[in-house]
Amino acid sequence: NKKLKEKITEIQKHLFEVGSILAGAKIKLDEKLVTQMEKEIDEMDKDLPTLKHFILAGGGKGGSLLFMARTFIRRAERRVVELSKKEKILPEVLIYLNRLSDYVYTLARYSNFKEKIKEKAWMR
Repeated sequence: NKKLKEKITEIQKHLFEVGSILAGAKIKLDEKLVTQMEKEIDEMDKDLPTLKHFILAGGGKGGSLLFMARTFIRRAERRVVELSKKEKILPEVLIYLNRLSDYVYTLARYSNFKEKIKEKAWMR
């Protein structure tokens, strides 16, 4: 999907900015990034089935890769939180990483939805 590839490319660009900021560059993340992601999450959620259970990560190739990417984003977020206890970290970096993981989770669900792949509920 061309639109999804464009979104991923944009995320990659923003992650380079995050890396630059963490390395000491005197740049800022665009404040509109989080607002835009939240808006897009809301738009995708309108089409997605309502979650009644936790779901198992997986699905089609795109959805599976996005779920995996989300785990990497969560790991990065935890490490930046840990770093923030030792170094001054701009709050917008942590906010961005937190919202990015939610955004990528929704992208994964949406990718599977578009491929007509049914979500599997996690049941204990």
